[in-house]
Amino acid sequence: VTASDPSRRHSSRTGWLAATFGLSLAAMLTTSNGLAVPILLAMLATARRESRTVILAHVAMALTGVAAFAWLVLRSSAAGAVSPVGHAWAIVAYFTAFFAPFLTYLHEGIGAIAGALLFAAGAGLVVRTWRHGRGATRLEQIVAGLLLFAMASGGMAALGRARFGLDQAAQSRYATFALTYWAALLIGFTEW
Repeated sequence: VTASDPSRRHSSRTGWLAATFGLSLAAMLTTSNGLAVPILLAMLATARRESRTVILAHVAMALTGVAAFAWLVLRSSAAGAVSPVGHAWAIVAYFTAFFAPFLTYLHEGIGAIAGALLFAAGAGLVVRTWRHGRGATRLEQIVAGLLLFAMASGGMAALGRARFGLDQAAQSRYATFALTYWAALLIGFTEW
């Protein structure tokens, strides 16, 4: 081991961190689904026992991206078309219906309630995986990543599409995310 090895490791680590932030930013600017990337990186950084600064930087990047997206969407909405409270409830109902699109076609209320239960189950698995950190298996980490990706997709779709009604959440283009979410839930609970 030479004296220069620690500096090489530091340089390599700095390059890796710069690359993760750059790729996160690129993903966030490319698609609303990319807003999940810094959260996933924060989870990985936590599992790898990175410094709190690195973890908080990823979380701050994620929160900034989501806030910017929400601001842009709400700003582009027709001013005064819907009351803010009514619009907030529409966003929440749309978000929950996103996880149960097939039931939403049957009945919007049933879809929203079933979706809320499915979301709660997925959130429980994500929290469990987060708490286990390095103790979580690779499969549990992948499941948590898929769940977070589908949650972020639902959240971003809800912000932009909720004003068009819950039946938008049940469209086939979103059913792909719901099926991914359901598969991740099934694998997650099987693994648990």
